[in-house]
Amino acid sequence: MAVLDAEQNSIVLRIVYDGPPEAGKTTSLRALSASLARPMTTPAEIGERTLFFDWVEYTGGLFEGHQIRCQIVSVPGQAVLAHRRTSLLQTADAVVFVSDSSPSAVETTRSYLAEMRTALDEAGGPRVGVILQANKRDRPDAVDVSALQAAAPGTAVLESVATSGTGVRETFVFAVRLALDRVRELLRTRTLSFGAPDVQTSDQLLAQLQHLESERTAIASRQGLEDSTQASSAFREVIDEHHSARATSPGAATLRKAAESDAPHPPTAGVESGTIWPPVDGRIILQEACAQNFVPRRLQDGDWIGEVEGWKFHAPRQAIFTDPESGRRSLIDWARLHAAGQRWFSGPRVVVLAPSGPGTWRLWQIVKREESLRDVLVQAIEDNSPEGLLRRLLQAGRQLLTAIDSLAFAPCRLAITVDTVGVTNGGPLYIGYLPGPFLIRPGNPMSAENRTTLLRRELGALASSELRTHPKEAFPPLGSIIRRSDPPAVVEALRVLLRDSGLVDDSVAGTS
Repeated sequence: MAVLDAEQNSIVLRIVYDGPPEAGKTTSLRALSASLARPMTTPAEIGERTLFFDWVEYTGGLFEGHQIRCQIVSVPGQAVLAHRRTSLLQTADAVVFVSDSSPSAVETTRSYLAEMRTALDEAGGPRVGVILQANKRDRPDAVDVSALQAAAPGTAVLESVATSGTGVRETFVFAVRLALDRVRELLRTRTLSFGAPDVQTSDQLLAQLQHLESERTAIASRQGLEDSTQASSAFREVIDEHHSARATSPGAATLRKAAESDAPHPPTAGVESGTIWPPVDGRIILQEACAQNFVPRRLQDGDWIGEVEGWKFHAPRQAIFTDPESGRRSLIDWARLHAAGQRWFSGPRVVVLAPSGPGTWRLWQIVKREESLRDVLVQAIEDNSPEGLLRRLLQAGRQLLTAIDSLAFAPCRLAITVDTVGVTNGGPLYIGYLPGPFLIRPGNPMSAENRTTLLRRELGALASSELRTHPKEAFPPLGSIIRRSDPPAVVEALRVLLRDSGLVDDSVAGTS
């Protein structure tokens, strides 16, 4: 429901709190309202059970010069009120899904999340970001966060104890960032609504829901909240931190090389809206990847890399900026490359422009770690079976050759090695880093000579030392291993590798 209200110079967002009954939605909004120093309204309730919604309105921070005005609402969790829940979810710009941490609640969480995603997808428009707020983490029987992550794939997970307010404001701030990512996508596609929002107060939202339901129930509603123009210093500090840096940065669109000692700051999920691709899912992925700290390490070519469990980070040496607008333009170029190559590239992948140090910004790509051809071959090497090693080398050669032919049609030239090619869904995919936005060259088919050279080099990199550890009489004849369907280039490359390893007699290196 994001609306740009030019008359009030504000961007109006709706953050919806969803979740099963008694998971802590109302308690979370109560804690949030206290943190933001704004009142909470519940138009109708029975025994502290929400019948329509809880409402908090808050204005704070800036987006492209407009005040950020948030309508924060919770949905009723009872199954009998599912129609009201769906109506509210379909107006969300971001969703905070509040989950109970008890073991018995995991399946309920999974079920409610599936229903929620269906409602969001039916609303259309850019994807709505979702955060799972793992509540009640102070329970003695609280399940491990990984169990909730498994129940909510593709969703950011933050912990909270709503009764004490722990983690509630942090979750809300993250939700605002997701909502602004969506707003920027609406702007890009020219589908952002302009004008005054249809709903300005809790009373108006109540009337709207009653109208949608065609209900005439006499429910007393409380007076709606007036527009807030005061922002708490805590919220403003979080939302405005990158805008302040942007306003004080030098105006020249320049690049500079990093000095040897100029280790960049790693990216975080708190980067500014408009500096991350994909715009909504990217921030959720970044939150997961950045949950583990890493120290960037400089390579000999000047690039920076980092690795945590399940994720790899890479920043090209040239991609550092003293003007964030130049960084945004390069981010767009890089994002287009990533998007254009989704058929050939592994995923998920994220591109982000993050503060690197005082007055500088750096582009990073974050790639989900996948099993490479080298990883596959290690299994055979550990088995210490010469025949198995030869079979795996042939298999790797076939997959490398398929990758060479397939990736020639990718939108850029790629470094094909046993470490950058993996096998997903039965076919080879590029699992390595993409070239930086300043080093993009168009892809092109590889000559027969270059294909043979690459195969020999990469198969040798995989197993030349392991081949030499076995006596040559332990190897079966190559002819008994190869298949008629094996490409001649792969067979020849393996034959040369065997000869180079000292396995030179015809019984081993021959094809019969």
